[in-house]
Amino acid sequence: GATSLDLASSMDADTFSSAVLSVGPSGVTSVGDSQYRIEASGFVEGIILVGDYVNPGQRCPGQVTSIEEDGKSIVVKSTSGCTSASGDELLVGSDISIIES
Repeated sequence: GATSLDLASSMDADTFSSAVLSVGPSGVTSVGDSQYRIEASGFVEGIILVGDYVNPGQRCPGQVTSIEEDGKSIVVKSTSGCTSASGDELLVGSDISIIES
């Protein structure tokens, strides 16, 4: 059903994030309007999904829009910019929508 309290919007997604990988040697590159390609230290397939909230180095909050063909890179839409660097923890937010289910 539809949410009525909208609790998820008041939660700090970083509080429920965990570092599953780190930013790889190629780091972060801008690929367009508020879009950033982030190379991970390992394969992301099955670990990070399109639509997931990520925040590499806590300096690149955004939503995954695609997973690249190499299986190690993601594209993130981040309207607040992205200054993450190689070696930073690749934090992935937990699904907090369960709060209202």
